[in-house]
This record gives sequence, structure tokens and C-alpha cells, in this order.
Amino acid sequence: MPVIDSSAIPDIGDIKISTTGVLKLLTDLKVHKAAGPDNVTARVLKSCANSIAPIFQKLFQKSVSSGCLPAAWLDANITPIYKKGERSDPANYCFVSLTSIPCKLLEHIIHHHIMDHSDKFNVLADVQHGFRKGRSCETQLSALVDGIMKILDNRSLA
Repeated sequence: MPVIDSSAIPDIGDIKISTTGVLKLLTDLKVHKAAGPDNVTARVLKSCANSIAPIFQKLFQKSVSSGCLPAAWLDANITPIYKKGERSDPANYCFVSLTSIPCKLLEHIIHHHIMDHSDKFNVLADVQHGFRKGRSCETQLSALVDGIMKILDNRSLA
């Protein structure tokens, strides 16, 4: 594992949320996404984006600054999604938590801030694939297979 000199990495700094950024997130919403327990749909949020972006900007900034979320954002609807096989078997379902869309938007802002900092200062090891842009289970598997093939090739040459 690589050793990271934490003294070389500056503090992440405060998250500054802009109305322009919130507006972009609201206008980019996919209207077919399911609503959370608040029953506020993406279609409603997207159609009101210009009016509500400044309000959400203030709410998001207050949440980040205080470290507290609105109580309603802590709720979720647990929904079973059928995968395959016998429909009467609970093992054939994947359960997902549907949270409110505004909470997901704030999660996106925070995630983006953390990942930008991590990428800028090379905080994460190159072999870290989860939750990184341009990387996935498939890229991790490809890197693993490539590493194994190189080891096997080197053994056959020796």
C-alpha cells in the first residue's frame, strides 16, 4: 500500500455552494426518477428550478455549515426491485432506499467536493476504483486480469 504523507495534503476546505450550481443540478434532473418519502417528484423540481434554486442554495449551505440535515431528509422508502427467478422468493429481490431528491442533490455536491480534492492532491491510490469517475468494477477486474497475465508471462520467460 502506498504511504501518504498527510502533511503534504492541505485541508479540504469549506464547501461553497452556488445558486448557479444548484440550478444546473435541478435542470439536469431526470424526470422519470422516483420520488422519496416527501413525494416531491423530479418533474416538479425541474419545472420550478429557476424559482427554487436560490432557496435550495441557502438550505444546502446551511446544512453543510451546521452539519445538520432537515429531519425529513433522514427518511427513506425501502422498495423491493425484482431481479430474476421465482417472484415469491424474497432472495430474488434487491432492496433500495428511496430518499428525497433534494437530499440526493446535496449528497452529490458533497461527493463532488471530496472527489475533486482527492483527485487534485492524489489522495487515493491508483488501484482504488470504487466511486471514482471513469473507473468501475469492470476496470478493476481488467487491471487484475492484466496483472495476473503479466505475472504468468514473466514466469514463462524465466
